[in-house]
Amino acid sequence: MYLRLRTPIRTLAALFFCVLLPVFNRADQPVVSAAAVAAAPSISLKSHFFPFGMCIDGLTPAEQVSRCQQRGYTGLGVDMFDATSLKTLADNPEVSSKRFRIYSTLWWANARQNLDATALAKLDAILTQLARMGAALWMVVDGNDQSADTITAAVKTIQTAADHCATKSVPLVIYPHGGAAIDCVEQAVALLPRINRPNVTVSIHLCHELKKGNRDRMPAVVAAVAPYLSLASVSGADYDTQNINNDDWASGIKPLDEGTYDYKPYLQALADVGYTGPMELHTYNLGDPGATPTATDHLTRSLKRWNEIVDPTPPTAPASLRATQIKSSSITLQWNASTDNAVVAGYSVSRGLGSATPLEIATSITSTTFVDSGLVPNTAYTYSVSAYDAAANDSESSVALKVTTLASSSSSSSSSSSSSSSSSSSSSSSSSSSSSSGGTSSGSTSSSSSSSSSSSSSSSSSSSSSSSSSSSSSSGGTVVAPVITTQPVAITSQDAGTSVALTVAATGTNLQYQWKLGARSLAGATDKSYVIANLSASTTGTYTVVVSNSAGSAISHDAVVQLSGSSSSSSSSSSSSSSSSSSSSSSSSSSSSSSSSSSSSSSSGSTPVTPSSGSSSGGGGATSDYFLVMMIVSFALRCLSRKSSRTEPVSLA
Repeated sequence: MYLRLRTPIRTLAALFFCVLLPVFNRADQPVVSAAAVAAAPSISLKSHFFPFGMCIDGLTPAEQVSRCQQRGYTGLGVDMFDATSLKTLADNPEVSSKRFRIYSTLWWANARQNLDATALAKLDAILTQLARMGAALWMVVDGNDQSADTITAAVKTIQTAADHCATKSVPLVIYPHGGAAIDCVEQAVALLPRINRPNVTVSIHLCHELKKGNRDRMPAVVAAVAPYLSLASVSGADYDTQNINNDDWASGIKPLDEGTYDYKPYLQALADVGYTGPMELHTYNLGDPGATPTATDHLTRSLKRWNEIVDPTPPTAPASLRATQIKSSSITLQWNASTDNAVVAGYSVSRGLGSATPLEIATSITSTTFVDSGLVPNTAYTYSVSAYDAAANDSESSVALKVTTLASSSSSSSSSSSSSSSSSSSSSSSSSSSSSSGGTSSGSTSSSSSSSSSSSSSSSSSSSSSSSSSSSSSSGGTVVAPVITTQPVAITSQDAGTSVALTVAATGTNLQYQWKLGARSLAGATDKSYVIANLSASTTGTYTVVVSNSAGSAISHDAVVQLSGSSSSSSSSSSSSSSSSSSSSSSSSSSSSSSSSSSSSSSSGSTPVTPSSGSSSGGGGATSDYFLVMMIVSFALRCLSRKSSRTEPVSLA
């Protein structure tokens, strides 16, 4: 006994497949987890992070390098100002091999520094070792006050030192220090025109800017001095450190995971201005973390915190961009998910007209599928996709994809057949039409369909007569045999990797489609359009489509698909084959036409026509309804099982 569904239940079934099933069945559509994005590093600061070694300045150069490397650091700023120690450091195998980088050495100079011949000779020896390591001279300019005379003396001292640095190709970086003659970065920048040396830049230090009273304006300070920055430092700090002046910097220099001041806006401001220079971790008075790293030592904790908030690494580029559906006014894109060291936050899609450079048209896409709608029919577009992470690092763009929309439905059904074809089809259709009680004459439908055919005269006549002769009727209405009105068009000279589409138009009732490549039926190719998502040698050849229903079938002309530069011989042979096939069809046209009346005879209104095995009648058979119910139950159980077995939320990382 068969189960027959009524119209409301069929509607619910359609809703299940079109709406509910895609919601349940999401395993192939990665969704970005908001929680994962929120927990990921959010600042894209491309700076090399390393300690300022004041906490370990009592150790030997080798011990200082070892302390840092054991904790995962690959660089250091040192507090040593003698040529012997610096030579030992430069000779260290880890340093000389560039596996470990020395960025700077601190020079605590005085505004009225006595730079006589002896002092300058000592400075030159130090600069020789800094040049070997590619390190900068980091210069504090101290003084008893900030009077005009002191500042003038400071400028002269900086100029003399800068001239000696230039002979060794060593950069000189002014270190603004609280309580010194130059105590903040804005003051240092204001002096640069007076110093007038191209190798002199400045550094910015959170702890000293806080002491200066710049707590609430750090982003503005960074923006003002950004063009002159070549070094920066950071540390944990307390919010009110600017009002504490007797704690020996304890409130202004802490490990990164301590303190009540939020330094992230400072780091974000540096990222926003495009700063990519070194970032030193201030460690004054924090003490030696010990020879053996532990989870609680301050250098280990600060590096861990840095990695939690700063991410300089972009995601990988999306791969295998492809078009999974092409229509006259929309294109559906899909790509393989990117990966990231933290989490992929989303994707951006860019589109260009023809071969033009794609411009961004959509952002904040959290799956690997995008539908671009509102397009122009029969128009070429170029697409690319990029990924971004929670820190706004952008990946490289995917390989560009060129896709052409289908011709509009009006143009695809426009008439291009000759009058003789139209006349022949019309007469053939008329002679083969028959009436059924309560049914609709198929002759007028067949005639109008034939008149819009774009096939050749002989082909059109043959298709019309053979289709008409196999029409059938039932008490539920007439099933009109398929008539192909628009043949698939050959596609030649296409580049490998592009997406192309073949399409066919046909009239008839309850049509089914099956595309073939040569004699092989293509799995899943059961729509009026067939998209070749990634054209290659293996997907070229002769394509046809069989259009069928319970009343008969029609086979399209051959459509040859070729790559650019391919030989046209296959196309010629295909054309020849099509011509001979068309001729034989034409010759058999009259016999089909003459027998149409007898084969499409009128049936009684009370006698139903039983559909052949494997097909369904126009009104929908009980067998198909039964299987529809079974499919719904099967899919629901499978999808619910899959959903319950997944751990939510799903991340792209």
